[in-house]
Amino acid sequence: MPTETRFVRPNHVTKEAAYVVPLDDLRSYDNVTIDVVSGTSGILYTIASGKEAYLKQALFTELSGISGFGANYVQLTDTRGSGLTVPIPINAGNTMVTYNANDAIGPIQSGITLQSPLFGGQVTLAVQVDPKMVE
Repeated sequence: MPTETRFVRPNHVTKEAAYVVPLDDLRSYDNVTIDVVSGTSGILYTIASGKEAYLKQALFTELSGISGFGANYVQLTDTRGSGLTVPIPINAGNTMVTYNANDAIGPIQSGITLQSPLFGGQVTLAVQVDPKMVE
């Protein structure tokens, strides 16, 4: 006799009797690709006030061709200067260096910046934004 398995998902409603639907994991991810000019710094990713984000992955491509200690290491920080990652080695002329967070780095509440005075290239960030939010 075949067995039947049922999965029951509780429905949550507001006080006005409207259904509360949790956001799908895919919908809460965002990505951005930024061109970084060598010798400049700025915010790579801005997080809206009252929200939090978690860094999932970063991709770096060194395009300036500058070799040396400063160009070989980059570090992602929050806007207060607190390190989100360890210094990541990047060699000049590399096609791409991937930094995968094993779980997620965060919560980050203001923004993500890059610390490296000589890095010139592209940075792509995959960020999970407000994973606890419901709509």
